[in-house]
Amino acid sequence: MKVFYILIFICLYAVAGAQEYNYVQFTEKDGLAGSTVYDMCQDKDGFMWFATESGLSRYDGTRFVNFTTKEGLPDNEVLRLFADSKGRVWIVTFKNELSFYYKGKIYNKQNDTLLAKIKLASVRPVIAESKGGKILLTDEENLSIINSTGEIEKLTGKQLTGNAINNLAITSNEDLVLFVVDMLSRKVFKYNEEENKFSLYSLTPKKYVFSNNAASPLFTIGIDSYKNIISLPNKSGHISMESNGKKTTWSNTDRGAWQVDTINLKWGELFLPNIPVSRTKTDTEKNTWFSTFGKGVYKLSSMSFKTLVPQDKKQPQDNGIYAFEKYKQGIIAGMGYNKAYMVSKLAIAGNLDFTEAFRLSTNPIQNNRLYTITTLSNGVCLLGFDAFLVKLHSGKPLVKYIYPIKSIAQIDSNFILVGTGFCALKMKVSDLSIVDTVWKSRTTKVYYANQHYYIGTVNGLYELNEDKTHTFLGDRYKALSRRIVDIKDDGNGMLWIATSDAGIVGYKYGSIIYTINEKSGLASDICKTLFCQPPYLWAGTNKGLSKINTFLPNQPIINYSTSDGLASNFVTAVYVQDSMVYVGTPAGITLFNENAIISSSRCNLNLMGVKIGGRDTAILDNYALSWRNNSIGFEFVAISLKSAGDIIYQYRLMGLDTAWQQTRNTNINYPSLPAGNYTFELKAANKFGVTSNVVQVKFTINAPIWKKLWFYLMLSVLAMAMALWAMQWRNKKLRTKLEEKNRVQKQFAELEQQALQSQMNPHFIFNCLNSIQQFIVLSDIPAANKYLT
Repeated sequence: MKVFYILIFICLYAVAGAQEYNYVQFTEKDGLAGSTVYDMCQDKDGFMWFATESGLSRYDGTRFVNFTTKEGLPDNEVLRLFADSKGRVWIVTFKNELSFYYKGKIYNKQNDTLLAKIKLASVRPVIAESKGGKILLTDEENLSIINSTGEIEKLTGKQLTGNAINNLAITSNEDLVLFVVDMLSRKVFKYNEEENKFSLYSLTPKKYVFSNNAASPLFTIGIDSYKNIISLPNKSGHISMESNGKKTTWSNTDRGAWQVDTINLKWGELFLPNIPVSRTKTDTEKNTWFSTFGKGVYKLSSMSFKTLVPQDKKQPQDNGIYAFEKYKQGIIAGMGYNKAYMVSKLAIAGNLDFTEAFRLSTNPIQNNRLYTITTLSNGVCLLGFDAFLVKLHSGKPLVKYIYPIKSIAQIDSNFILVGTGFCALKMKVSDLSIVDTVWKSRTTKVYYANQHYYIGTVNGLYELNEDKTHTFLGDRYKALSRRIVDIKDDGNGMLWIATSDAGIVGYKYGSIIYTINEKSGLASDICKTLFCQPPYLWAGTNKGLSKINTFLPNQPIINYSTSDGLASNFVTAVYVQDSMVYVGTPAGITLFNENAIISSSRCNLNLMGVKIGGRDTAILDNYALSWRNNSIGFEFVAISLKSAGDIIYQYRLMGLDTAWQQTRNTNINYPSLPAGNYTFELKAANKFGVTSNVVQVKFTINAPIWKKLWFYLMLSVLAMAMALWAMQWRNKKLRTKLEEKNRVQKQFAELEQQALQSQMNPHFIFNCLNSIQQFIVLSDIPAANKYLT
């Protein structure tokens, strides 16, 4: 045991550490048209455009769409781009022709009368826009001014400057005040838009920024946001210069891009060293883009993301971070090979070296990782290595040779629970002596809460009472039968338990309250670490870092990955202090200020296409569809270059359903809709929860003729007319039938009368004769005469 106390010391000293930015590179493998990129711009809708040697590329944050001569470009080698306020993207190709893209179509001199009037004398003209929307175009010899009506005014260099020159350049400040520079005499002329004329602004540049290694006698002249003329003696291999905000100008060279502080007149950082950078642009979300010759495009999501890589030539190269913990005024970062690094003021401030202690260990693991760190309530810090346990306190560190340490949890002020690769131990804080063996098998994570021991294993989670009777929670909950990688308490009695392949569960009052996995937006179900910062839970996974709002479970989970600036997606450790996030990966320590990233995030929603009956149609605000052609589809994309495609869309079709539906697809189709009036509504939210504008498209599906009101009215009138005609026809027929019947009856009566007459006349005559005969017999001559009359 004497050896236990000798040769044990801790060395705290300043160490060298490289600070790196994490770029996302896009090449032809990612869909970019070509790897040599001459120019780039961002249009009013948020798309990034890239001019390459093999065509024109448009990027929406997820995928590239490429344009070539097949789509109307005059030539496939695109040299210069400019996006104006009307949504046009002006394009200059090597063929020395001007064209522009507008609302899904490329216009060139064959299909546009304005472009047919413009002839360029240079293959690298400069394009700018005035505050009033005029387009100014210089081709070194001439200056053309294009107004909103399409009229073109051309000025020669002599008309403009009074000198016969052939080297004109045009630039503008943030207020869109335009300046034309005579690059030979270095005279600057300011454009007065109201009077449509130029006047001499400066004979010489007002400010100079000198370089110690300027190799070229040429000067590049630009205008900073304070309307000062900036003349930069070129860095070696100078390619271009451009303004970026109120303070910084970029000088792009064949060995990287330099930031230039035009306020303090000094050169700043070098980005992408030894890579030829053609242009540098900052988009509306404050991503910085670097176009290069032969290396494609690099995106720096934020300068807030920085990766600290310790440099120690004495040890094998291992930049992996396994644990974080706050200690005194800094953050301890657990690494391999017996070391921990102190991070303070966003830099590596020191090194804790336990190599001497490791030499006394019998552990065969040579890299001896600092796998877990815990600070107790009394300020004592415990470091759990693969080979031993270290207690940091005032004075000499105390080392306990048990291994490998997997987890440390505080029981109370006197005792701790230590999980190892062989068992779980109850130990005294004072001298790290072992009091009891709580669990006699391999552990992955231990925790103590509410007088219960929680033992995580490769087979799941066990809950132990202090008398060591236990319950296997995996029997009740399938997720807790998986390997347990971390356990954290949020302070409200909720235990957040991370698993190796089933996501995260929230365990409280003996039940699982929450389940968080890939379906709910977690970066991956394969978790590596947790950090609680109520109301937020941070989860490190094999596919990035997730931020979960545990108070608002339905709020989208925010995920960070290499596309945002992480050095690696394999996150092994997390620590959050205020808005500063420390992320441990195999590539080092990445730290960033979350507030700075979210505040600059944007989400612009664009309707890209409408299909009616499966065919593309022009994008309008209103459509009328026939009953035979009653299918409609919408294609759209939300531009959030910081979100890298992690966007949720919500949509609904008013007239069919008022409930919002959710999707991550960028197209919605309605194959067969009934007749009616509809309004399609769409909105989006990026991964930071920033919402977009709402897109609305109204359309009507006309009913077939037999379902229209006028058709029903006409049919009703026709039916009534037919019914009336039928009634009249029936009545007529009945009258005819009745008339016929009456005629027959009359004829029958006449015949009967005739028959009766034929029977009655002889009898009547006979009776009359008898009566007359009687009167004669009676000799009553007057009566006979009267009767006869």
